[in-house]
Amino acid sequence: MGILPGFVGPASTLRSPNVNDEELINWMVSAAPSGTPKAPVWLCPTPGYHPFLALGQGPVRGVFEQDGVAFAVGGGNLYKVLSRQIARGIAISPAIRTDTRPTTFATFNKATGHQLIFPSGNLLYLYDYVSDTLVNVPLDWPVTMVDFIDGRFLGLEALSNKFHWSDLEDGLTWPLLPQPCADTPVPMPAPPNRPAEPGYTSLFNGKDLTGWKASADPSSFKVENGAIIANAAGQASHLFYDGSVGNHSFTNFDVRLDVLARYRSNGGVYVMTEFQPQGFPSKGFEIQVNNSHSDRIRTGSLYHVVDLSNIPGKDDEWIPMAIKGQGNTITITVKGEEVVRWTQPAGWESNYDTASRKIAPGTIAFQSHDTYSVTAYSNIRIKLLN
Repeated sequence: MGILPGFVGPASTLRSPNVNDEELINWMVSAAPSGTPKAPVWLCPTPGYHPFLALGQGPVRGVFEQDGVAFAVGGGNLYKVLSRQIARGIAISPAIRTDTRPTTFATFNKATGHQLIFPSGNLLYLYDYVSDTLVNVPLDWPVTMVDFIDGRFLGLEALSNKFHWSDLEDGLTWPLLPQPCADTPVPMPAPPNRPAEPGYTSLFNGKDLTGWKASADPSSFKVENGAIIANAAGQASHLFYDGSVGNHSFTNFDVRLDVLARYRSNGGVYVMTEFQPQGFPSKGFEIQVNNSHSDRIRTGSLYHVVDLSNIPGKDDEWIPMAIKGQGNTITITVKGEEVVRWTQPAGWESNYDTASRKIAPGTIAFQSHDTYSVTAYSNIRIKLLN
């Protein structure tokens, strides 16, 4: 209220015992009538919240919009709102007019779907836009909530933790989802068998982490089925090559490997870096491994130097990658296609978020980004260049 000189707010707890700042979200400042003591302005209810439409008996328990048409459930009816003050009621059942609980809606496809489902009174109803018909879906279990996720309808059984699923286009059947859902993860595919090419030396024996050194929490890395699996046990951790090849310091090199990211996972391959016990490496470059994480910088990017939005592969797919550093140029190849060729400009010190992200001798490292991200690395080999 600093821009309103003279405004006096609800200072008296006797007159305004329940007022606080968080409750003043639907109020506006308005000119006070002449002669009002203390201030020329009042705090008034926000205008514009006027009755739009009365929907029969009972409270409005849910509203849904599809193709510019609003649908609402009020009392024992589904209403199709045609315009202001005009709605056509489609009877559900007089027996459930006493249901005052909020309801949920789900549709097959927000853009092209023509089926709207919603629960009411522990019963399930289906409205078809095309035929303009409303039917009760026969269920042998009470439904309390619905949604549409990953290509199927889900219904929550009342007073339970059980979910049922259905494709309403196919018979209106609602089988029970396997319980518990989270205990049946998709196994990670085995990495391809890729022997080191002539002139290349393997940096990983496929059995253990000999020659590698972990920062932060070493339990964030393990070896399974010939691959290094990265999944942070807590804070972000990194696994640095610390072996004898090149005395783990590479200037001109060609690294080849296969990388994999699981669903919504984020990881990376560092080059020209050095061991540090905590945090994200402050030296060197990260090559991103990420197909579906909320970070929009995708696999093959030279992170925060050349960022790519194209997704070159799928989650749970082993992706062949090559990273070449020679002179002042870094080249990144994904699935045999060059996606980055970056030459460091003269006078380059670093990018905007890392202390020393520049071309210099250094080692290789893998990132374990967070507890929800699982990435994997295999067939790691290097050729030292002149």
